[in-house]
Amino acid sequence: MVFFTMNYFVLYILLQPHIVSTTALSIPRTIRGQNFQPRSVHQFPNETWVENLYIRSDGNILATVLSSSDLYLINPSEGSGENAVLLNSFPGSTGLAGITEIKPNVYAVIAGNWSDVIFATTPGSYSVWEVDLTCYKNKGKDNGVEVRKIADIPQAGFLNGMIPLGAKKEEVLISDAYLGVIWKLDTKTGKYEVILDEPEMKDAPNPVAVLGVNGIKLRQDFLYFTCSTQEIFARVAINADGTKKLGRKVEILATGIFGDDFAFDRHGNAWIAADPVNTLYRVTPDGKITIVLGSPTGGRGVVAGITAARFGVTQKDRDILYLTSNGGIPSLINEGAIVGGKIMAVDTKGLN
Repeated sequence: MVFFTMNYFVLYILLQPHIVSTTALSIPRTIRGQNFQPRSVHQFPNETWVENLYIRSDGNILATVLSSSDLYLINPSEGSGENAVLLNSFPGSTGLAGITEIKPNVYAVIAGNWSDVIFATTPGSYSVWEVDLTCYKNKGKDNGVEVRKIADIPQAGFLNGMIPLGAKKEEVLISDAYLGVIWKLDTKTGKYEVILDEPEMKDAPNPVAVLGVNGIKLRQDFLYFTCSTQEIFARVAINADGTKKLGRKVEILATGIFGDDFAFDRHGNAWIAADPVNTLYRVTPDGKITIVLGSPTGGRGVVAGITAARFGVTQKDRDILYLTSNGGIPSLINEGAIVGGKIMAVDTKGLN
């Protein structure tokens, strides 16, 4: 695949100079140190866009690829060698986006058509699938992976982030970065509806690359989200059924961050991936913003195009932040070559 540096996404940024300048002005300090250098867990071939990840209870990583419709299982242990196993490729789609667990060893995965060449979605192409790894075994063609389609969502524009709603996890919330809304999907029945539709979730005015509400997470009674082209990190109080609490408004927690997916640590800090500026931010509960990795005005470096973040789930890696990257495909900083997307690990002890 040939990729042109001056793509539509970069053209949009050049026409919107506030994106880089606002981001740079809003950052009070930069954290540097040995503990914050990422370790490469696995690197995919050149121009592979790794979009999202989920950490299984055994510590292994499920990773979705947006530049192909592939789902991988990755062992994050050091010295694990060829540690990426292709679990499944999804028919009728060009890429995968969000992933979450809906039952023990059973996962929901978003599939659809979004081009990493022209940075445009194909509305109506999105569906959600169930991947059952209960009987998974890493042997031969019959690996025990069971896959079924949960639902087509033809009204959707660009399904992106996905999280379970409630302890039973049967219902999920899904961000639609094209329409700027949140969908609710019942993974048992396949029924779906728009559950949240707020101005802060919409795209910025007159965009070339349509990218509104992106990463989403639930914490206590709040839905937290990034809106990429509005450059905000925000939250809204919701009820148990996912609807907005009566009389509550969206709260803007941080601005100047062209955010993608993000993760919370045990102390309530949000670690936000900002793939177009090759940067990882940390936002504290009181709104203080810190650059942890990369730079919004520097080159791609070792954190080219961070797309998603999740903390480890075992006792030994609960302070390890695992990151996915697209290798710098949509980078705003035209320095260095595009590289293969990665899974990376960052030890955050000392900063949490």
